[in-house]
Amino acid sequence: MRFTRLFEPTAAVRGLLGLVLAFAPMCAGCGRPLVRSLERPRLECRVLPPMPLGLGGAYSGLVGDTLLVAGGTFFSAPPWSGGAKQWDGRVFALAPGAGGWESLGRLEPPLAYGASITTPRGVVMAGGGDARQHFDTVRLLTLVNGRVHFATLPPLSRTAAYLEGTRLGNTLYVAGGRSAPDAPRAMRSFLALDLDRLGDRWRELEPWPGPARIFPRVVGQDGAVYVFSGAELVPGKDGWSERRYLTDAYRYRPGQGWSRIADLPHAVVAAPVVAWGDRQILVFGGDDGRLAAQGVALGDDHPGFRREVLVYDTGADQWAVVQGLPSLAVTTSASLSGRTVLIPTGEDRPGHRTTTVLAIRPSGW
Repeated sequence: MRFTRLFEPTAAVRGLLGLVLAFAPMCAGCGRPLVRSLERPRLECRVLPPMPLGLGGAYSGLVGDTLLVAGGTFFSAPPWSGGAKQWDGRVFALAPGAGGWESLGRLEPPLAYGASITTPRGVVMAGGGDARQHFDTVRLLTLVNGRVHFATLPPLSRTAAYLEGTRLGNTLYVAGGRSAPDAPRAMRSFLALDLDRLGDRWRELEPWPGPARIFPRVVGQDGAVYVFSGAELVPGKDGWSERRYLTDAYRYRPGQGWSRIADLPHAVVAAPVVAWGDRQILVFGGDDGRLAAQGVALGDDHPGFRREVLVYDTGADQWAVVQGLPSLAVTTSASLSGRTVLIPTGEDRPGHRTTTVLAIRPSGW
């Protein structure tokens, strides 16, 4: 499989970046810059066969080497011209080396905006919602004789969509979310389920010490669970909640509790994230909220979401900008297949879904 290097900073650019970062804001209380450069990092990328339909908020993950995408939403027409959001229940699969995606079954009812967690047993799909309600349902998505199969797992202790989750060892963790489509505030909840004790319920753990949030980024790495960014919901005028985009970050070590880590250089709401190596976390783009109030006004002229890839080093407690990519989507998940990061479909600008599927191979560190 041949990869193409999309971008690598020149020596001049790296020097300028280093000069800028030397004067970057310091992490409150720790005296370290929020962002530092890395030793010659680069990302090699190729485009895989496109999805049959662009979807936002779909569940996705790996069953063996097969990439699965289930559920999600799309618009019948651009929302600024009256298009309505639609929910799709199909389950698509892309096998290694396949020339295209197959439709292997359906998710009923069609849901979106739940947590997707790849495990050795299959893809765990936790929570999610449709236009009317949010659910506490948890399913294990697997492949049986070439068809998708759903097994029921213990439900969440509360309904939730716009949450995120991860696996650390044999334990699943989910964080944040919104209990209902019209709930005025986000949830400050942190739940855990032992995969070896599926007869038990989800345990409610002490939540992170910061604000409640939707679309937090949650990833297990280096013996801990990391929760960062997302958006706080603040009740606004006429009963609508407004989003406050967050850059704070926290680490949870089982048996030890929470600690604050370095803030991100900017919000990365709904960005794909993945653990890399022994102590790094990669964050692909994300919504920083800069154009949140202008989405409808900009329409098709919206430039899209952030395109930088950030890396967090768990040992150094530092964030770094790796490089930029031509385009990245939000409300999708990243899955790690060997040393390749797979990012299927998602929302590349407000009200628009992309069919692009990226395979990204980090190298150089």
